[in-house]
Amino acid sequence: MTLDQNKEGLIAKLIEWSVNNKFLVIVFTIALIALGIWALTTTKVDAIPDLSDVQVIIMSEYEGQASPPTTACAMRCSNAWGIS
Repeated sequence: MTLDQNKEGLIAKLIEWSVNNKFLVIVFTIALIALGIWALTTTKVDAIPDLSDVQVIIMSEYEGQASPPTTACAMRCSNAWGIS
């Protein structure tokens, strides 16, 4: 007996058992559907997962440089006055 014949025999036996035991097949099907609905309703799922990269803000002092608010103000003012 080859492997292919064994598989065909197993499937044929499963189909034959299912035909002979229709009530059990229906009961198992209803049970699986009920378990699926239960699992679907009780499983907690985060609707919007956070997929962004981890970001860290580092505050440091750099002697001889202006603070960021001063630099931002200077850039806005120079653009408003047409100074480049």
